[in-house]
Amino acid sequence: MQNKTESLIRKAENFYRRGAFERTEKICRRILKTEADNCRVLTLLGNAYFCRRDYPGAMFCYQKIEKLCPDYVVNLINLANVCFEEKQYSQAKGYAERALLAEPENAAALSLLGNALLNMKNYDEAITILTRLLKLCPLDFWAANSLSQAWQKKGSFSLAFSYALRAVEKSGGDASQQLNLNYLLYETAQEKGAASIAREVDLWERKFGSDPQVKFMIRALRNDRDAGIADSGYVNTVFDVFAADFETVLAGLDYAAPQYVSEFAAGFYGGLKWKKLRILDAGCGTGLCAPFLKKYASWHGLEGVDLSSGMLAEAARKKLYARLYCQELCAFLSGHKKRYDLIAAADVLTYFGDLDSVFAGFAFALKKNGRIIFTVTQNVYDDSDWYLHLSGRFAHRFSYLQNTLGKHGFNIEKSELKQLRTEGGEKVMGYVVSAVGKA
Repeated sequence: MQNKTESLIRKAENFYRRGAFERTEKICRRILKTEADNCRVLTLLGNAYFCRRDYPGAMFCYQKIEKLCPDYVVNLINLANVCFEEKQYSQAKGYAERALLAEPENAAALSLLGNALLNMKNYDEAITILTRLLKLCPLDFWAANSLSQAWQKKGSFSLAFSYALRAVEKSGGDASQQLNLNYLLYETAQEKGAASIAREVDLWERKFGSDPQVKFMIRALRNDRDAGIADSGYVNTVFDVFAADFETVLAGLDYAAPQYVSEFAAGFYGGLKWKKLRILDAGCGTGLCAPFLKKYASWHGLEGVDLSSGMLAEAARKKLYARLYCQELCAFLSGHKKRYDLIAAADVLTYFGDLDSVFAGFAFALKKNGRIIFTVTQNVYDDSDWYLHLSGRFAHRFSYLQNTLGKHGFNIEKSELKQLRTEGGEKVMGYVVSAVGKA
């Protein structure tokens, strides 16, 4: 019997290593029917649940292990991880501290404790723990990144920048660490002005300016007037990093672009007695527009395209799209001639300055008399057709939209100036536009 159990455990572990978590869970549950207190299997099952973001399931397994082995350090760290993901930072802190009582130099426990304290706004304590971690693990760039955040919250930009740059260097120029450094510079510039970060931007450029993503971020921080499109790698990284928390973050920004696109769509298609449209959700992200677009789509008529695989994974969970494509928008449109009745683009064109190729792509991919509904940020910064904000997003003048749409055979049938979101506590205004191709 023991040999059979061991064979099943190894099979489950193999499935786990391959990312086949549901099959892992199935085998583990089978074993637990006869060996309910097998900690090895409970750990494996909890880890499989955790990887699928079934945090209650993971917590159930880990808490059962805790009753059997209260001081098992690995399990205490697993419990801390679940609590951290569930934003239960005080509980995560407690489990991490218990782990450190047994193993004072456990790096995973130190990391969890430091980041829990950071999220609890106990910045001085967080700095103490994270500094201790970085001394123990000098190559831990995530520890350096967390220290940067803590020092930023303490109001020390110089120390925050020093640790953020160290995180980039120790990671070998990792894209997510470059992005974190960019956010630090952006937030500081928003608060103190672009001149306050000029020296740090120059240093960043000297060290990593050959990286196309970094090059674009620096152009944005300098409000480069010649930039025409966001670097695709930069956009991909931004949304991959935030995919899991994207909708939660937007909720705090009063993000309304999908709502406005929905209202425009309802005005044109609300009277349809049956679903009949083929629709593209351009830059679909996590699928915020999908629930209302689905109302007007034929059975297999709703498709989405996005650069970010992380965002598409979240969209797929909604099970509303017939197909999802991971591709750059213009390249995708060029391969789908006269396919769509409607193309919706909520807050997507903000990553394009020059809209000529995008509107050309829309015209190519739309059927006769097809319609586009989109949002763009209003350019209130200068008199140019578009403006690259230091946030890395573009803003456009309405006259430019009119001219460029007309160039590609579109007539604007409806437009409204709306508050699209808030940013740094300020209203961000933009245009909601519907345009139809000329017959």
